[in-house]
Amino acid sequence: MTNKGLKGNVWTQRHVTQARAAFKHHSMTEVGPGHWHLKNKKNPCHFWCDIVVMGNCGLAVWGDIAGCFFSYYSGAKKPEELIHWIANADLNYYGRQKAHIGMNGPELIDEYVDDVAIYDLHMHLKWTQDDFGNEWNDSDTYGTTVGSKYTLAIESAIESIEHGEDITLVKNKLYDALKEVDSDTWEWLGSIGRVPSTRLIYCVSAVRRLGQLLKAKKKQKAKTKNTNTIQNF
Repeated sequence: MTNKGLKGNVWTQRHVTQARAAFKHHSMTEVGPGHWHLKNKKNPCHFWCDIVVMGNCGLAVWGDIAGCFFSYYSGAKKPEELIHWIANADLNYYGRQKAHIGMNGPELIDEYVDDVAIYDLHMHLKWTQDDFGNEWNDSDTYGTTVGSKYTLAIESAIESIEHGEDITLVKNKLYDALKEVDSDTWEWLGSIGRVPSTRLIYCVSAVRRLGQLLKAKKKQKAKTKNTNTIQNF
């Protein structure tokens, strides 16, 4: 099989790069305490968004991107703390976890990508063969080995994905095919092909841009203060 798929981290990084580029030239306007508006002045209708701190525990992002809510941050004393909290979040773990809480589930923060699923299945087959060791060559009463059953099931799943079959249906068939030879199938099958959703990627990237702008503003304010102090002295 020539299609080796695409590693999930590679897919994610490509979309992160695109998202960060989309917000690279955005500037901010403070609408009110804990509420900022981001836009590109040359193209104000493109990827504009509002970012709002909710109390001292949550963060909302929405606009010309699909919205996202992040919870729960405890003990924040300033709205800016919540901005930097998400601006530096790991998309695959911490950022996803807080969005999962804020969005009340994974439906909008996960995506399942065909090429990533194909890569994951190839890798899983390799790892499983290593894990099974000598059992890989054990045969049933018909002379069919565990390895041949496993390989056929994985390759059939990959072929189905390549032909456009829905990943959920493919996973269901794969579970039925493997559950008797691998009792742990249900544990790994759910994550096959899973990546952070573009919704999550763009929202975190927008917050990251706001965090950069807030830091620059703070730095400029401190520089101006020092200049005024020297002049007054």
